[in-house]
Parts: sequence; structure tokens; C-alpha cells
Amino acid sequence: MQLYKIALEDTRSFSHFFLDYISQKESLRNFYHRFPLVQNFKDQINEKSTSFPQGNREVLSKILNKQYEGIKISEQVAGNIKSLTNSKAFTVTTGHQLNVFTGPLYFIYKIVTVINTCKVLKELYPEYNFVPVYWMASEDHDYDEIKSFRLHGKKYSWETNQTGAVGRFDPITLSKLAGELPGDVSIFKNAYSKSKTLAAATRSFVNELFGKEGLVVVDADERELKSLFAKVIHDDLFRQTSKKLVEEKNQKLEGLGHHPQVFARGINFFYLDNGIRQRIEQHENNFSVVDTPLKFSAKEIEMLISKEPEKI
Repeated sequence: MQLYKIALEDTRSFSHFFLDYISQKESLRNFYHRFPLVQNFKDQINEKSTSFPQGNREVLSKILNKQYEGIKISEQVAGNIKSLTNSKAFTVTTGHQLNVFTGPLYFIYKIVTVINTCKVLKELYPEYNFVPVYWMASEDHDYDEIKSFRLHGKKYSWETNQTGAVGRFDPITLSKLAGELPGDVSIFKNAYSKSKTLAAATRSFVNELFGKEGLVVVDADERELKSLFAKVIHDDLFRQTSKKLVEEKNQKLEGLGHHPQVFARGINFFYLDNGIRQRIEQHENNFSVVDTPLKFSAKEIEMLISKEPEKI
């Protein structure tokens, strides 16, 4: 076999923005903190050591143990969850939508990447523990984006009338779809038939695939986790800081000849409830939920953030 190496720019598959970033062009240095080189992780470790109160670590570990109830976990996963309460433990995280039956192959690649990164970091910084994490985009509502996949040239699709956050969908009918697939798909059948939500089912089969590597799966759609995020929610709803910061950076990027990479609305949060996942909008001192009759005064939305953050 002959191996040829081609420069990324010669593939004509990547934007100038990506090429400038990956080559660490000086013009983009002000748009990120540290380039992800292994030697830069020591400074990242030192900085993050002071970023998370012990109470937050305790909450995270507690919620993860709750989410894993009823699932047989490896010693590696159990050890990693426990280690998160230690100030010398750090996470390396990837995230992805809850595509049925894993969806595209890069779902696997992303997870393998964080696992391998943790192994390298442990070798270089043995006094610390590094936990690979898969964060589930359970609050996403793009059902059309996750419902189909291709196997051996054939397209398979999950049809359901459920609406709202996909992580809260009942996956029971997916076990029937699993019966149509060739080969041994027992881990998927078990996950979809025994789980009450798509998020729980995804955690189940991802744990089967990567549990021995110590991968920890987290679902942020939890009251206690969102309570830790309450100040950010409040800031976005009432001060709309994110929009201002994003627009400022976009102007600077455009000044360098690059296209904006992301756009922010005034409010970037959604209202979540049974079958509902709709944007929140502000109208003077009041708030409404798009395409619903739901309305809140400023005081009522503050109460929602404080008492029921899982609905945001």
C-alpha cells in the first residue's frame, strides 16, 4: 500500500477559517483561550482547578449516580463518577444529538477521541484523573435530524408523533425497528425496550459500547444541574449578554475576512414541558413562549428559574 499525504488546503474541503485556526494563525489568537496542544493542558489544569466549587462536584456525582441507576456499570465508570468529587479530577467532553442506533459514524469517532485524549493526558500528568464524558443533547428538538440512519445502503427511519425535547421521547417503538436490522443488535433492543426515555436508552447502549473505557454519559436535563446554571439563564433572559458578545466577535471576524460562525438571538433559551420545546421571547417587561399561549411576567419567569429550572 502506498501512502500519500495531502495538505488540508489542497483537499478544498475546509473553510479558510478552519485552515487559519488549525494552523494557529496569529490573526485568530484572540478568539480562543488556548490551542488544544498537549503541552497547553498543564495551564488549563491549573486554571480549572479553581473554577469549580466542591459543592458543584458533589451535585454532579450525585446526579450521575442517579442517572445510572438500574444500569450495570464497569469499575472504570464507577471509579470515574466517584473521582469527580476530587479536585484533581477533570473532564474531557464531547457532545452529540441522540441519533437512533448511534447515527453517523462520527458519533463513535467523537467518543473515541475523548477516551484517547484522557489516556494521553493521564500518561503526561499522572497525578490527575481525566474522565471522558459524552454529553447528550437530550433537550434538542430536531427529531427529523435524528430519526434516520443508513446501514448497508438501506435507509431506516423511526416514525413517531411525539414532540418536544427528543430526550424525553418514549423509545419503545424503536425496539420494533431493531428487529428489522441484520446482525446482532441486542444492545439496542434491550436499551429501547427497557428504557422510558430516549436519553436513558442512549445512555444504556453507549455504556454497553464504551463502559469498559470508563466513559461517563451525562444528561443535563436535570433540575439540580440546571439550578447550578441559574445565573446564566437569568443573565440571558434579562441582560442578553450572549447576543452582545457574539455580535462583537462576529464583527471582528468579518473584519478579518471570515464569515460569522454562530448567531445569537436576544434570548437563547427554550421553555420545556410535556411535548413542548419552544423559544422564549421578551416583550418589554413580559415573556412569552413562541407558538403557545404561555406568558410570564418578569417576576414569574424569575420564579420559574429559581423553582423549576428543568422547564428551561
